[in-house]
Amino acid sequence: MNYEPIIDALRLAGTLQREGQATTAVSYTKSTPHQVVTAADLEAQRIITEAIRKQFPEHGIIAEEQEQSFQAEAEYVWYVDPLDGTRNYASKIPLYGINAALVHNDEQVIFGVTYLPATDEMCVAELGKGTFINGLQVACSQQASWDHSAGIGSIVLNAKALETFQALSDLSHGTAWINTIGAPSASGVYLASGRRDWFVVRSKTTKEWDWAAPSIIMKEAGCVVTNIKGDDWRIHDKEMLAANKHLHPALLEAMQQLDKK
Repeated sequence: MNYEPIIDALRLAGTLQREGQATTAVSYTKSTPHQVVTAADLEAQRIITEAIRKQFPEHGIIAEEQEQSFQAEAEYVWYVDPLDGTRNYASKIPLYGINAALVHNDEQVIFGVTYLPATDEMCVAELGKGTFINGLQVACSQQASWDHSAGIGSIVLNAKALETFQALSDLSHGTAWINTIGAPSASGVYLASGRRDWFVVRSKTTKEWDWAAPSIIMKEAGCVVTNIKGDDWRIHDKEMLAANKHLHPALLEAMQQLDKK
């Protein structure tokens, strides 16, 4: 399949987002004050979905700001987050991105692309072909010890997050760094390129478009990406554990122990 028109659409949408961030305003909120929508979300979604329909008219589309999905029962379905990290974007913080991923038979992610407009990083991954940022192949970290490792965790400060933080602290003997980025797009790129060593999502509220593209981007870079059961992550899984091959076994064991409490 020729994905170049879709990649070009993400670049165009992201360029408009970058140029308009300084003057952006919240158009409306959804279920919580943290879930905001801007005009940039809607324009990016229009650009990307139009490109998909033109290039792959037989494919389905499920997009975050779409009122109704398009051909959602198709063999191939795109999951699109036109502005991931909208809260950051609306707050004038340059940690946001665009995600688009193609799923086959409602299970396997076969292609994913993330664009980070603020740093002009286009990250592309296709099943079995590796992960590339701006044309250069990247790989996950080789950090062998949890001590002094660096990762990404929950953005919501609640009891579940606190027990997760404590478990991660125990794994690393109190030495690990953790960031809460608020943009799965950036999180996936940072893990895939070795800038961070692990990632933990224990939330039950994530949506398919949040993690479809980052999942294949991390996997194709050599990361181990599973659900809390230890199975390969699939499109409808909510929780996600991602790390390099050295760190993932202990991470999985620690999170499974928390789930037994």
